[in-house]
Amino acid sequence: MAIVFDVQSLGADLKAFSQAARGFLSNHQRLVALEAQLSNAASEAKLGNRTLEWTTNVGEGPICSLPSSSYRNGPTGTKSLLAEVSFDFRGALDPQSDNRFVVTAGGTNVKLRWNDEGGGEASYHFDIHPGQAGHPMMHIQFAGAVKDIPRLHSVLAHPLDVLEFTLMEVFQENWRKSRVTTTFRDRIRKYPANQRRRILRLLETYKSWVESPDPALMSLLRSPTTPIDMYPAG
Repeated sequence: MAIVFDVQSLGADLKAFSQAARGFLSNHQRLVALEAQLSNAASEAKLGNRTLEWTTNVGEGPICSLPSSSYRNGPTGTKSLLAEVSFDFRGALDPQSDNRFVVTAGGTNVKLRWNDEGGGEASYHFDIHPGQAGHPMMHIQFAGAVKDIPRLHSVLAHPLDVLEFTLMEVFQENWRKSRVTTTFRDRIRKYPANQRRRILRLLETYKSWVESPDPALMSLLRSPTTPIDMYPAG
């Protein structure tokens, strides 16, 4: 087992994030389209064998930031860059609930590139792969000539958490200032509370593993016996 999404709560967060982050995304309506895709895929899964895939590979591609030159503190004059966030999650509806999407594999990819012709790029991905030797269940990997390692432990599995982290990096101070405004808080709705609960739940899981008799770093290679809930009860 790996993680589990509450389909309705995830859909509500996608629509709320689309409105709250519209000043930072060039295609904020893409999040609304991804919510519709998720809803339709869940409905089809209920009528079929319950397997489900939710991916940016269907439709209009990744979620894209606006260009930004404020990704570092210091003098102005830095090159403009932008970010593209894509994802693919595979699994099935919970046998006991049509509203729970149990993800058994997948992840979210981030690509950073200069906003000019012929510029360079960098990419990394937040993966979910339980039960594999040497893999932290949730980890970050980097693209490159040597790409299988390192696999760094991560606390981010939800694609909106990865998207927010990316915007927080790309826009630095501007994102932080916007995040605490009344307008942003009104638009983002329940997402911050949901985010806080899931990160705390994951940290509690990691803490319980580290407190076991196993060597601390090796303990973090475990996979949960039940999926980690991305929408735990408050």
